[in-house]
Amino acid sequence: MNTVEAVVKRINDDYPEKALRDVAIAFVDCLGIDYKIASQIRNLDFRGEYTDKDTFLKQVEIVGSYNVFDLDIAKRIVDSMTDSTQYRLAREGSVAVYIRTDELNAKEIAEEFDADESSFSNGELRLWWD
Repeated sequence: MNTVEAVVKRINDDYPEKALRDVAIAFVDCLGIDYKIASQIRNLDFRGEYTDKDTFLKQVEIVGSYNVFDLDIAKRIVDSMTDSTQYRLAREGSVAVYIRTDELNAKEIAEEFDADESSFSNGELRLWWD
């Protein structure tokens, strides 16, 4: 695939579900695509939609390992939350995860999952890895 159009078509074909397709486009440079093409597509300021844990883990599988963040950390996060928790995968330069939760101790959670930054506001926990 040597054009932006070809890469976008492949992503659309490979990921018909919007929540997965949006992540694949935002993190296209993690898919082994030529950097010159991927850099024209990727989204360094991306916030996906809130999803359930299963969709969130599928999204993380698309991204793979990104700095310290990987599927193992995502699974540990999911395992530490309730089944009704919702997750939003984001890219703010590096990978970020937003979690809708009543958990008030964001600093402890950030340390537990090796996040470089964390914040908690209005029921939303933000974790960011660089």
